[in-house]
Amino acid sequence: RSPTLRALRERIAGQLTAALPGHYRGDDLVFVADTRGDDPFDGVRLQVRGPHGRRDLGAQSGGMRAVFVVALFDLLDPGGGIIGLDEPETHLHPTSQRNVARLLARGPSQKIVATHAPDVIGEFEPDEIVVVRADDVVQPRRDFLDDDDKLLLHMWVRDRLEPLTAEHVVVVEGITDRVLLEHCADVTGRNLDTYGVVVLEAGGCREMPAWRRVFGEHGFQVPLTQLVDADAAAAIAREYGVRVADLPGRHVWVSHPDLEGEYVRALGADAVFDALAKGGFSRGELESMRRKRVDGELDEAEVARFCRIRANKTRAVLAVMPAIDAAAARRIASVQRLLDDVVRRAGGRPARVGLDDTMRHVM
Repeated sequence: RSPTLRALRERIAGQLTAALPGHYRGDDLVFVADTRGDDPFDGVRLQVRGPHGRRDLGAQSGGMRAVFVVALFDLLDPGGGIIGLDEPETHLHPTSQRNVARLLARGPSQKIVATHAPDVIGEFEPDEIVVVRADDVVQPRRDFLDDDDKLLLHMWVRDRLEPLTAEHVVVVEGITDRVLLEHCADVTGRNLDTYGVVVLEAGGCREMPAWRRVFGEHGFQVPLTQLVDADAAAAIAREYGVRVADLPGRHVWVSHPDLEGEYVRALGADAVFDALAKGGFSRGELESMRRKRVDGELDEAEVARFCRIRANKTRAVLAVMPAIDAAAARRIASVQRLLDDVVRRAGGRPARVGLDDTMRHVM
């Protein structure tokens, strides 16, 4: 009934409510003393009241114990000390990982956290992340991103953490570009994973400059290569302060007019039409092109227009991929040049990616 203990239980309950599903009250926590000794504080343990009665903290699951420990850190050290944690996400559901990360971010103490969990990293500001690589340590410059770029990075990092520790990052406009690029790399014997290359989808050409800032000299300092359509080349060139013709010197490769146009040229109109027919497009969807083919009027431009229609883009590239062998892949000019550039920058050798490459967050 001590007011001090009641206040402590309420504070602990508040921390647990922030970190775990459900709502905890001070009355759900009980301090139990070991009555066998003379000292009432000797052997004191904390019990948590649940649907099946009270259980000692030590009897909880490993994940639950970890959450309790993290929740208690700032209560035990309100003076703002420095606390180190190694992979606090272990045994936790992703939801609890994010909640624990929020607790760590908001407390008065400074935390140094080693983690491989995207859900933990995603709760912190980009300029608070330190990347520890096999031979380098990188921390971005403070405020190197604006609010829009930070939002983009937060959304992305929860899904994929590899780019921050990659040997090389390739940014393309969308999913179809990524699928085709990775396929061409595989069939030409240049599997990107072996070179430590991660491919990211920018979500459109307008987002390309943001990724340059993320991975550039003031960001995470990862070698960057970009692939864009011809209609985006002028804007990207302005961003770099160069002419369009000089973009390859900045490791920006341009598809003319886009990848649909290039893979249709590489295979030919008839071969792509056949691949689309085999790949699940209905007779009705292909009827217009079929008639032109019968009349001898089907050309590459017509087929490329069909493939780049928004509703067709992904289905088309998946249908065409089985027809793209090594020879055809090498005829897709922008992809070929990009892959040559990436391999050349890697020194022509697969990357040495260690198992101990670690993400660390410092706040």
